[in-house]
Amino acid sequence: MQNSSLSVASQEPVASSRILLSLWMATVFLSAVLLFFVQPMFTKMVLPLLGGSPSVWSTALVFFQATLLAGYLYAHLSATLLDPREQIVLHLSLLAAASFTLPIAVGSDISPSVEQPILWLLGFLALSVGLPFFTLSANAPLLQSWFARTSHPAAKDPYFLYAASNMGSMLALLGFPFIFERFLSIPAQSSLWTLGFLFLIMLIATCGIAIWRKDPLAASVPHLAKLTRPTWRMRGRWIALAAVPSSLLVGVTAHLSMDVAAVPLLWVVPLALYLLTFALVFASKPVIPHHLVLKLFPAVAIALAGLFWLRLPLWFSVIAHLVGFFAMAMMCHGELARQRPQANRATEFYLFMSLGGVIGGALSALLAPLIFNSVLEYPLAIALACWLRPTRTTETRWQAYLLDIALPLLLFAATRPELFQLTPQAVRSGMVFVALCALAFFAFAARNRPLRFALFIAALLSFVPDRAISDMKPLLELRSFFGVHRVSSGQEGAVHILTHGTTIHGMQYTDPARRCEPMTYYTKDGPFSQALASRTGPLRRDRVGIIGLGAGGTSVYRKPGEDWTYYEIDPLVRHIATETPYFTFLSDCAPGARIELGDARLTLRSAPPRSFDVLVLDAFSSDAIPVHLLTREAMTLYLDKLRVGGIILLHVSNRYLDLAPVLARIAEDMQLEFRMQQYRMKALNVTYSDWVVLARSRDDLGVMAADARWQRSKVGVSAPLWTDSFSNILDVLKP
Repeated sequence: MQNSSLSVASQEPVASSRILLSLWMATVFLSAVLLFFVQPMFTKMVLPLLGGSPSVWSTALVFFQATLLAGYLYAHLSATLLDPREQIVLHLSLLAAASFTLPIAVGSDISPSVEQPILWLLGFLALSVGLPFFTLSANAPLLQSWFARTSHPAAKDPYFLYAASNMGSMLALLGFPFIFERFLSIPAQSSLWTLGFLFLIMLIATCGIAIWRKDPLAASVPHLAKLTRPTWRMRGRWIALAAVPSSLLVGVTAHLSMDVAAVPLLWVVPLALYLLTFALVFASKPVIPHHLVLKLFPAVAIALAGLFWLRLPLWFSVIAHLVGFFAMAMMCHGELARQRPQANRATEFYLFMSLGGVIGGALSALLAPLIFNSVLEYPLAIALACWLRPTRTTETRWQAYLLDIALPLLLFAATRPELFQLTPQAVRSGMVFVALCALAFFAFAARNRPLRFALFIAALLSFVPDRAISDMKPLLELRSFFGVHRVSSGQEGAVHILTHGTTIHGMQYTDPARRCEPMTYYTKDGPFSQALASRTGPLRRDRVGIIGLGAGGTSVYRKPGEDWTYYEIDPLVRHIATETPYFTFLSDCAPGARIELGDARLTLRSAPPRSFDVLVLDAFSSDAIPVHLLTREAMTLYLDKLRVGGIILLHVSNRYLDLAPVLARIAEDMQLEFRMQQYRMKALNVTYSDWVVLARSRDDLGVMAADARWQRSKVGVSAPLWTDSFSNILDVLKP
């Protein structure tokens, strides 16, 4: 009987230990799920207010990182200055206050500022989700601090809870686009999140009770007796190792979403990989050895830099950039895990790590657009990651440090595009290949000299093969919240070309006699010309509205007496089209045309009903069309502004998405006439393009109704109906 009693007594602490561990794991996991589910959910809510720009996510990401830092600071101060019971009361009070701000939603009467979009967005995020996100941000370090006060066997090194937190974050991010976004509307997602937040409060209260009652497992905490203060050099290293992956996260996300669409799928995959690296390196038994990451890192960095400026298939480009980003984040975060302090310094460690994340994100999303005219922050972050790679360099002479700088600078100077343009064009491609190989070779040879390796990678990233091979000369490069705009001279000065990101947004002849000739997507025999030419007899085109200005190339079709209005969200585009000498479409071809600044979904509201005979959607962010301009509610707005007999003409060209089925499904749902044309004429200064026309009746289409070039579309059963509360690009990806 005595042995039996001892056996039962010995099993009780084990069972209690398992229950305690399960409680903490579940609480940390759910908190992480909510923390990272709300980010894509709310950003998608606010995205239409700022034209669907990829910068919306970059700016939101900085806000979430800054709020995370504030949460970590609160957790650190709370764990340092308050006893556990005071911490419990304070934190539960904050959670209760946050619950009164739920559910999360965006009002229909919100009017954003397109002149100061970043400041407006940061303020709106703070007012809408600031308090709930702040309280969630503090949970991980605070709960780990509470767990470290127990005498649980794992309490000496509670960083495994951080790994569990990041696994929950990663699952939430991946589940959003692949499950929740596909099957739940935005209001349903918000309601589900609210229920999860209320349940989390209950779990945290239970954790607090376990500490409050002086659980036997919390009776003594000898592992907190030792206090080792980290040096400021070590703290600086923590900040740097956290800042670079955060900067890379913003850069790679913007790079991938620029040409496809600003949608949660392309936001969450890089962020999920970012969090996965934390989970892997802080696991009690890392799956990928850190020494292997360090060994493979130089080859991955060189491959990523060499492929950075090349035009590649979508799948290959996405995989290459994500693999490179994953490797660099694994290296930096692996070094963080290797240098982590003891459990008593956990909240301080997370605080400095979060500070680094905010610094890296803010440099890329907020500062870089102000100081760079092009997207330099992404390649710069890659070079900085190469500099942070630890090596066992033994050479310390001043001559070696001098060569670390001098050799990359010499090779950088020898590979400038201007030098290649001095040589015959027939040999330029071969010279470019030799230059790329030389840069890659010298970079790999310098892999054990961090600064030299980083500078060689920077030289490789700065080499632009397209500019070295072609005769295009840059004239102007400007950047705004909505992207990078470049004006170049081409065809031996015969044309000026406007590009946004990687896509042509306008082209005009420099010869004054040819300035009003239609080009690119608007060529004489193309769909745009056909649609306007169909407006004869009773089908008027007295008033034309065009969403998207570009260089103003559509204005070549304006006839005397017609009233044309452009809707443009980017003030910089208006500046290029009207205030620079490079494009004169509006002054030469459509004097008096009005330009309404702001997102078209908002500015069109003020237009009187039945305002236009033709309404054109020609809005792009690089190659991506803002999703909120293609929903059923958007079409309802367009129809309200369309006169009887009018048409809606939509430019839907995209390298990666097949958007015609989306519009065909909306047309079927709204009982509209639908026609589509894929224009594939091969000629100088003519660009392939896809166009869709919608009308209330067949008669409104005019001659297009019987034109074989304009095809009907049969909507399949899987064609999605996009609305403001539901859209998903997985359904429209091209094979």
